[in-house]
Amino acid sequence: NHITVCDAEFISTIEISKSDITGEKEIAGAMLEITSKDGKDLNNVTINGEKVKDGKVAWISDGVKAAVISGLPDGNYALAETAAEGRKFVDPITNIVYSIIDSEITFTIAGGEIIAVDRK
Repeated sequence: NHITVCDAEFISTIEISKSDITGEKEIAGAMLEITSKDGKDLNNVTINGEKVKDGKVAWISDGVKAAVISGLPDGNYALAETAAEGRKFVDPITNIVYSIIDSEITFTIAGGEIIAVDRK
């Protein structure tokens, strides 16, 4: 007789959308990025099923559906809106100009689930 113990790591899957002020319409063209506050290795994370490059969890919203982020290890994270230049972006679908939000949302993942969220 023997006992086998397996340490299983929970795999997180979260959805992040960028919507207008009503929260009802997805916005295209927003540059979003998740960073680890704990220095976690993010090389195995995927966005909409595609592995991230160089551990950078960043994408541009498509205006259709939320981004599906999988594989963030347990830890503390920040979500921020970024911009290549300027503080505005244009939704390529509607041609509406939006201002970049100068804040970040911090969140904690434990056991593969978001357990805490704070907006600064």
